[in-house]
Amino acid sequence: MENDKPLNIMIVGGNYIGKGAEAMMLVVRDQISRRYPNANFWLIPNSADEAEKLKQDGFKLIYQKKGRRFIKLLQLLCGFLGIQQKTGLSAVESGQSLINPFMATDAVVDISGFVSSDQIGGRAAKGRWLNYMWAAYAGNKIFFMPQSWGPFENKTVRRFTKWLLKKASFICAREKISFRYLIDSGCAKANYVLHSYDIAFLFDVHGSEKRACDLLSLIGLKDSNLPFITITPNMRIYERVQGKDGNNKYIALILEIIRYFLDHTDHNVILIPHEASLNRPNDPELCMLLKELARNPDRVAMLTGKESALEVKSVIGQSDFLVASRYHSLVAALSMRTPVAVIGWSHKYDELMQVVGLSDYVIDPVRNLENKDVIEMVKKAYQKRQEIAFQLKEKLPLIENNVHVVFEKIMAILDR
Repeated sequence: MENDKPLNIMIVGGNYIGKGAEAMMLVVRDQISRRYPNANFWLIPNSADEAEKLKQDGFKLIYQKKGRRFIKLLQLLCGFLGIQQKTGLSAVESGQSLINPFMATDAVVDISGFVSSDQIGGRAAKGRWLNYMWAAYAGNKIFFMPQSWGPFENKTVRRFTKWLLKKASFICAREKISFRYLIDSGCAKANYVLHSYDIAFLFDVHGSEKRACDLLSLIGLKDSNLPFITITPNMRIYERVQGKDGNNKYIALILEIIRYFLDHTDHNVILIPHEASLNRPNDPELCMLLKELARNPDRVAMLTGKESALEVKSVIGQSDFLVASRYHSLVAALSMRTPVAVIGWSHKYDELMQVVGLSDYVIDPVRNLENKDVIEMVKKAYQKRQEIAFQLKEKLPLIENNVHVVFEKIMAILDR
């Protein structure tokens, strides 16, 4: 049932750097807009290019200005004491920046993938807590969407995360291990945390098939009518294993997988850059290196990394098989019922593959495993791809329904 309440919602963690962050940002917009068609969705852009893309996708822009330290401290103290204040939207709509951008919004939806953890550190934990104290001072309801949490052995990280979550209206853990980290550390109580799957499972790309076909016709394959498989390499895995360029263990592994498909199947291979972080080596460079080393331009191609999340997911959905090293490419494949094998370094891959009954088809290349073990796993998954696709058709409705529950609970809180 629609609600004509004119909500203003800040989205934190959304961007165009990763296709997953983009997909989740659009899911929040679409799901909440169904109940609140008059809602506005605000983001703080990182660049002029991002600002233009955000406007094209129907988002509103808000800018944060540097303010005097005592003003920030005063707002922080008020937030800590539960004192709230709003300025309305007049300042933002007139083009002004705000010291506290949450003054213009009613709720914050945090879609960050992985921010609060010993691995990220105490400084980040403190900074996150400060941001949300300013949000609390401005009277915002705070929603932490399904994301990874912990561990919290570091006392500073644990302390600030516990303080952070006391201000939350809704807390969601993406994996069971994240749920346990939150509860066992005392950062949150079990009855306040919901375990759910990634909201990108609800990213709808139906009707985009033609765009994907047009895209595939432009990437230089000699015969674009051949069936194809997709691979999403991960620069962060490359950085975790020994060797440079062609001597890197991960590069050698992906090249062996490419050669298997070229030598033993009639499939083309399409490399997909799924993330491009700022100011560091990224997936597009990794895909370019793999394409050059594969030395078969007639059957090995790559996307540029500039494609939209919708285009990338559509291409994955039309492929016969995906070798995934990026988490949200795995989510995209599962939600499109595309058979998949996973080469991943984190528990988040293992847990998701267990949920869909495919735990035999995930392996960690950072550990001391022989390439032949990984190749055999990929071959086995490829050979059983029809069986895997059938299994996904059975399993995915339960996952998607689980994510719908997340939004139902958020709507109930917003309705209050």
